[in-house]
Amino acid sequence: MLTREQLLKKLIKYAEELGKTPSEKLFYEFADIGIYDLKRCGYAYYGALVREADLSPNKFDKTKYSPEHLCDLFIKVIREEGSWPTNGCLYSGFGKI
Repeated sequence: MLTREQLLKKLIKYAEELGKTPSEKLFYEFADIGIYDLKRCGYAYYGALVREADLSPNKFDKTKYSPEHLCDLFIKVIREEGSWPTNGCLYSGFGKI
């Protein structure tokens, strides 16, 4: 298990390699960890780790999807999967579009 300091160092190193703050999913894959490893190190969520590392959080690209398109995609996933997606589903490949 990674320590808090090791986790911070990994994030900073990966951000330097990418030239920007990695997405939460990319960082978990790079560090070979999951959300519970983050919590074990004392971070309630990924954004807290990003802020402690003095990195800029990624902004949602509002030009890529209109609100209507996002709603349509969300409804499609619910219909295909037969259930409401949860945060944990994001890391299990639930409802890939």
